[in-house]
Amino acid sequence: MARIKDSLTGLSRLVRPLSNIKNIVIVAVAFYFSGADFHLVSVLLGFFSLSFISSAIYGYNTINDLHLDQDNENKKYYAQGVQFFGERKSLTIVLFLTVMGLAVGIFLGYYFFIALIFLTASGFFYSSKYTRFKEKIVLDILFGASLTFLFRFIAAWFIFSNNFPALLPMLALVFGKTSGYLLYKGLDREYLLNKHIKNTITFISLKSLFIFSFSFAALTISSIVLMFFNSTYFHVDALGYLPVRALFLIPFIIPPTVVIFFQIKEKTKFSNPFLRFCGYMYMLWVTITIYWFLS
Repeated sequence: MARIKDSLTGLSRLVRPLSNIKNIVIVAVAFYFSGADFHLVSVLLGFFSLSFISSAIYGYNTINDLHLDQDNENKKYYAQGVQFFGERKSLTIVLFLTVMGLAVGIFLGYYFFIALIFLTASGFFYSSKYTRFKEKIVLDILFGASLTFLFRFIAAWFIFSNNFPALLPMLALVFGKTSGYLLYKGLDREYLLNKHIKNTITFISLKSLFIFSFSFAALTISSIVLMFFNSTYFHVDALGYLPVRALFLIPFIIPPTVVIFFQIKEKTKFSNPFLRFCGYMYMLWVTITIYWFLS
């Protein structure tokens, strides 16, 4: 029994299944803006396919970051997953999840499958020891945040429609993820500096990091506000609509931003696993609240 518990704990730390709450949110956003009918089987297949690929990317990242994470107080619990299974078995798990994700995804159509391929490639390029885009200026943000959510949203959109995805919700997600990535990675800035790793997070000052993060957050809010204007004035289907009564969405952005800001400034002392868990629960609660309000 103890062995099973240890295996499940190791697997959780390797592939981070809780992180797939993000996919619930992205699929929900894609469904709302697509205006399509709800088909439970397609939604479940799409969600699990996306989640298999996302977990494979997380696992691959964990394997390639073992040498860094095992000495990092914020990340060392991830390294324990690779240490438990060993690198070879961990790679087998990653390969299995990748094949499963693509195999399930191919049933949802060509466009969805291609989006999964791009998502997988961007995630692997980000972490691979042969490319290590996460240790390159600009490329770390592009492949670690912007493209990740872009391809996730496009894939989620193709669960419901083969038309081009709505532009403004896609931009809101991409800008929001980029803003969050910059702020969240700021927690590791001092550790990365001590390891002499040069990427965007260590290349710019902490003040600049905050400015860029809050600028992307402002672009997120602007994209959301434009969807309100589109529903009232422009009526351009390709942009995406939000009813004016959904203006209450905007303040939901503030709490996680404030918490991470104070965490970086060392005004709070939450552990990284606790922060991530609370963040995912908050994200899920917000999604449920919004759907209840808009339905």
